[in-house]
Amino acid sequence: SASTRIFKTFLCDSFVFDDGSAANDFNTAYHEYLHDDYSLECNSSEYMRSRNWAYALIAFWPAGVPLLYATMLAANRKAISKRVPNELSRSIGFLHRDYKHQFFWWEPIELLRKLCLTDVPLLIGTGQETARVILALLVSLVALVTHFVLQPFKRGVDNWLSTFINFALTLIYLTVLLIKVCEDSSEACETFGFGSSSSGVFLFFLIFSTITLVAMLVLGIVQICYTNLHSVPVLRLRNDSTRPELPAVGKTGYHLFLSHVWRSGQDQVAVIKRQLQLCLPGVRVFLDILKTWSYVRQLSWACLGPSRWTTF
Repeated sequence: SASTRIFKTFLCDSFVFDDGSAANDFNTAYHEYLHDDYSLECNSSEYMRSRNWAYALIAFWPAGVPLLYATMLAANRKAISKRVPNELSRSIGFLHRDYKHQFFWWEPIELLRKLCLTDVPLLIGTGQETARVILALLVSLVALVTHFVLQPFKRGVDNWLSTFINFALTLIYLTVLLIKVCEDSSEACETFGFGSSSSGVFLFFLIFSTITLVAMLVLGIVQICYTNLHSVPVLRLRNDSTRPELPAVGKTGYHLFLSHVWRSGQDQVAVIKRQLQLCLPGVRVFLDILKTWSYVRQLSWACLGPSRWTTF
């Protein structure tokens, strides 16, 4: 990706420099070259110019995009949290429509998580691969616990998939870390009970991860099927199959005013109200008889404020 290419500017490989002189027998010299281009020495003026450009590009793209998203979400936080959309909040709907209203700011956090897993470890110098793995493992653990506790997505399937993916990443990074430990010290590997080589670690975690992930997959499918079978059918939008977003009306407001004739319509509108509340969770319906339009004007509009009126 573009972010990875930018961060690779800071990734240099060290090589022992030997010009055949006797002085190098006592003092070992090292030369560093850019990982993606060994013709460019990391101490050269050309590399320094590239590095300065990389700093500017980091502020523009890897760090600038999450900051831009966070700024747009913060500017529209009232419209999003109160579910009173305006033109700008609709245009940035791709940033918040999949999340619960209290977690509308989650997308920039998700971008930072991906950045910490793929690009930030490249800032750690060559030869410190263990530190990179530890950083990625810690980020994955924090993401796993956070997603499992907060459940930021609206759909249960998305929450389950997010937890599943973070758990799989945690297992992968833990396996890589133990393999690195076994490669560096066979005694430490034997202490963990994996033998004297890293092949035991790989085989153990391969079997363990496969069994665990398959079990999570089966349980998730069973839970989804059970929920779909026992849940009450609700109204969904045709374009994306999501539930309609109801505007926030407060404790004293209503989405619909159902007016009826007392003698002939009382029972019918009561049934309509109950069915609407089942098919459209969260809807607030106000029932009353419509005597005259002068009576309507006497209603406290600031208190009710329904967006739809229906006469039955």
